Amino acid sequence: MKNAVFTLITFIAIPLSIFSQKGFENGKIILNNGDTIVGLIERLNLRSNALECNFKVLESSELKRYLPADISEYWFDDGKYFVSRSILKNGDRESVFLEYLFKGDLSFYYYVGPQQSAAYYVSKDTSKVEELRYEEGTKFIDGVKVKYAKSHFLGVLSLYTYDCPVAKGMITSISKPNHKSFVKLGEAYQKNCGSGLTADNFSKRTRPIMAMSFGFRMADYLNVDGAPEQMELKVSPSINAMFLIGNSSISEVVYGGAGIRVDYFSNNNAEKTTLIRGVISVNYLQNTKGLSPIGGYEMVIGKLLTQDLYLGLKYQHDKLLINVIVDAQTYKYFEYIGFSVGGGLGYVF
Repeated sequence: MKNAVFTLITFIAIPLSIFSQKGFENGKIILNNGDTIVGLIERLNLRSNALECNFKVLESSELKRYLPADISEYWFDDGKYFVSRSILKNGDRESVFLEYLFKGDLSFYYYVGPQQSAAYYVSKDTSKVEELRYEEGTKFIDGVKVKYAKSHFLGVLSLYTYDCPVAKGMITSISKPNHKSFVKLGEAYQKNCGSGLTADNFSKRTRPIMAMSFGFRMADYLNVDGAPEQMELKVSPSINAMFLIGNSSISEVVYGGAGIRVDYFSNNNAEKTTLIRGVISVNYLQNTKGLSPIGGYEMVIGKLLTQDLYLGLKYQHDKLLINVIVDAQTYKYFEYIGFSVGGGLGYVF
């Protein structure tokens, strides 16, 4: 391997993932005739939850799939609340499930559509909602590239709060649509100008998204600290235990991670070193059926600093996960470098 510039290696990971917010959970649905049914609702990602409600009365019962036209609302016992509303999309009316952020005399909703496009809505008459549009990007003016932002939502909010000076005065401080600002605005309107009815902040009723993963890694890498003739092939198997956590009110696809990694390093001279180190990471993972991307960054902290950047694809069938990953690794501040491909299996509980 003296003349090698880089090597392609294999990374084999078999993660076991446990998602506390996924699968079927206790909840209720309200039919269009007003009847309430208690049972189990499948927790999907926000995009899927906006399109359908998968419900069964008992674990052993037959699964029923409800579309927005079939029921008026549904919610999980932990507070995630979805209501059926008609919204304007590409000039046509379409029924979807909007997530309630704040329910009061001035109510706010959140919607994640195709391609993960997000939108906010507001209403006073809860049967009719209006989009709080915001647009930003870049364009050329006289040959110069400039950034722009169109805050259409500010005019809409001014109309909806015309009867409440306190709430209307808060609008100018909102630079772009977001959960926190709209919930505060709803609370201010309810407190100062509301009808006296009880309001509810559903954005606070979210539990952390948690996952536990275990994996095995087999990695070769090259010493690149110097001329190519000094490069040396090495092997590094490791065992990983990771605890991941996120918050569904912020994101259902981004997880921060912390854990322990045990590495067994050896070189061509049969010299061996064992290191037990801490790991911190940022991970992108969608708990959706079918094919979806995965990726992340790991920093392994201890006597030997390791940094990993991985990208890949995950296929999920029901609760079974199959991963394919491409991984780039650096050791000792780029004194060693390696590239890998690999895959893994997982099961969602």
